[in-house]
Amino acid sequence: MIKLVKIRPVFKFWLETDEGYVFGEGPFEILSKIQETGTLSGAVKVLKISYRQAWGMIKDIEKELGEPLLKTSKGGVSGGGGSELTEVSLALLDKYSKTKQVLAEFSKRITVDYF
Repeated sequence: MIKLVKIRPVFKFWLETDEGYVFGEGPFEILSKIQETGTLSGAVKVLKISYRQAWGMIKDIEKELGEPLLKTSKGGVSGGGGSELTEVSLALLDKYSKTKQVLAEFSKRITVDYF
């Protein structure tokens, strides 16, 4: 007897233009953590990635969109700097999150019988 197994599709997605990749899960996590911690340094510490890697991702996206993702303020010797998300980055987080939710709901409704 063949055992029937129900399998559902799972989506990994990203946003792109005709020229290619713009935004995905990595930048989503970085911007979300910046929003939570108030700094890029705090975000990369939580995510355990390099500052340079995160900053590079942000700069690449800004180049593609032609818009800044962060408003930054420099700190002094004792710190005090920070990062705030721009309207563009807040919109990216919102749209990406909503799309991710729709795809997750869609994948829950589709099952295929495999053996």
